[in-house]
Amino acid sequence: MRLKVYISFRYSANPSPSYGSPVSGFCKYPPPLENLKDEDTGIHGILARREAKNHFTILRESFAEREVIIEHLQDYRDHIVLFHFSGHAGGDGLMMEDGKGNAEGIAELLGQCPNLELVILNG
Repeated sequence: MRLKVYISFRYSANPSPSYGSPVSGFCKYPPPLENLKDEDTGIHGILARREAKNHFTILRESFAEREVIIEHLQDYRDHIVLFHFSGHAGGDGLMMEDGKGNAEGIAELLGQCPNLELVILNG
C-alpha cells in the first residue's frame, strides 16, 4: 500500500452541537470559515500533482467528521505520513462537523501512526 497524505477541513455553516445553544441573543456557534474552501482546493491542487506521479495517495475529507477521521486513522495508521486539519479548534480539541474531537484522543491516534512525519493543525 502506498503512503497516505490525509487532509481534512471543517468549513460548513452548520453549527456544531459541541458549542451549545444560543444564550440571551448571543450565538455561541462559530461562523463558517469561508477561506477554508480556497485552502482546501489549493492544498489539494498542489498535492494532486504529486499524487499523479504516484508519490502518495491523498485521503481528503472536506467536511471532517470524527467517526470518519477515526476510522481512517485506524485503517491507514501504518501508511499515513502527513495529517492536516483546518477548521475551528479550541485548546482541548478540534471542532468537526459532528461535534468536538478531543485533543488527547486525536493525539493518541496520531501517535499510533509509525510513519507519520508531519501534523498540521490549523485551528
